[in-house]
Amino acid sequence: LRSLAPHDDPREGVALVARHCPMLQSLELFEFECGVRFDNADAVLRTAAAACPGLRHVILIVTRVSDEGLRALAGGCPQLETLWLRYCGALTGAGLRAVLSSCRQLRDLNIDSCSGVTGASFRAATGSLRKLDATAQELLQLAACIGNTFDLRTLSVISRMT
Repeated sequence: LRSLAPHDDPREGVALVARHCPMLQSLELFEFECGVRFDNADAVLRTAAAACPGLRHVILIVTRVSDEGLRALAGGCPQLETLWLRYCGALTGAGLRAVLSSCRQLRDLNIDSCSGVTGASFRAATGSLRKLDATAQELLQLAACIGNTFDLRTLSVISRMT
């Protein structure tokens, strides 16, 4: 098993599967699809991070994951490439800082409607991006104006206008 996206009640089986599938590379948790409150997201992430160090893709939508869960993920899954967080209100910049400092392979970070992640906490978490050269920083600022999703062609057109 390399990918897990439960659509039934995840409270019982996700941690069990993670413990017995060390090759798991993808984990998706969507509270709204299963129609139950998913209160143990941090515990699932702790288990997955400890048992599945090769985990590369994590998508969490409408879960109660907190900074504790992201710190566990950061500590146990250094090969993480994709992290999508949508409507995860318990998160703050502290969890993001842990992921950004530990997961050097991270290439796809999508944060949407996570009310605990303010502009200030996001800037603090992404402070390491200031080490980029001035041109790269300017392109990232332009990309942020476009939104959380953009294509390189659009960014290229806009960068020529400024």
